[in-house]
Amino acid sequence: MNIYDKINAIINCDDLLTWGELLIDFAESALKEKNRGEIVKFFYQQLQYFGLLDYVVDSIIDNNHSQYFIYEGKNAVRKYVVLTIPKQDTPVKTLKSIKTYGNQILLDFKKPVGKGITKEKIEEIMHYLDEKFSFSKKVFANRKAMFILLNYSHREYNSECLIMNYDTEIIQHFFLYSMKPDSEDTLTPEAVFFHELGHALHARYTRNVKIVPEKIILFLKELCMPKIDLLEPEQQREVFADVLSMGIMYDSPFSEYDPFVKIHEADKKVFRMLVEKILDSIYTNERRV
Repeated sequence: MNIYDKINAIINCDDLLTWGELLIDFAESALKEKNRGEIVKFFYQQLQYFGLLDYVVDSIIDNNHSQYFIYEGKNAVRKYVVLTIPKQDTPVKTLKSIKTYGNQILLDFKKPVGKGITKEKIEEIMHYLDEKFSFSKKVFANRKAMFILLNYSHREYNSECLIMNYDTEIIQHFFLYSMKPDSEDTLTPEAVFFHELGHALHARYTRNVKIVPEKIILFLKELCMPKIDLLEPEQQREVFADVLSMGIMYDSPFSEYDPFVKIHEADKKVFRMLVEKILDSIYTNERRV
């Protein structure tokens, strides 16, 4: 099989684990070729074309008038790779990075252990949030979000959020995995999804998801979390995402997925008010621009 046939086999593969193996083989083979630069350029062109063309076209046509798209199967695998593969460098450095990336896929992922959220459930949740809060219109205002459903379990995470800042724009995409082996029994894929929506709301509100505003920390400290100011910024970020997820789920058709049974309902009611205030502030700021 020549090098271009190997590229074609990669692009048309529908299994992420096989992608890992094929990327390793492709990188090793391409490193032996004299025209490595042309090969690397062609590979990335093909990956971008087949991975993102439908997203670009759908965003322009916008038949569904939606601020997000949901991808499954081969399409989801392609999008995961195109969004996470190392950026191009010199041909040799790029191919070595691709080989490392292929090994990382094989290290991080395995066939699904637990359940994953379904496309239908995401549509149901987002329909409610859009009707109730115009959530996606506000939170994904700059660029349409991608919910990428991968039928694999990750060794560390149940989900990940990719957040990119470009000048005044913030772009958010979500990788939603099957539940990993050591997940708590009370934690459902739906709860994980709401947690990611919490990160999304945080990112849209502050444009810097790495830091929770001091006024929010002080508010939560006085309300019900007396030691939140002692946590590391990364831990504060995760707690804030949980707070927002509880606020989004509170008094909704999806409150059954809330895993935080020890948090008082009165506090969750305040979390809901906080969510509404943040969403209103996003809308107000957008109107001022």
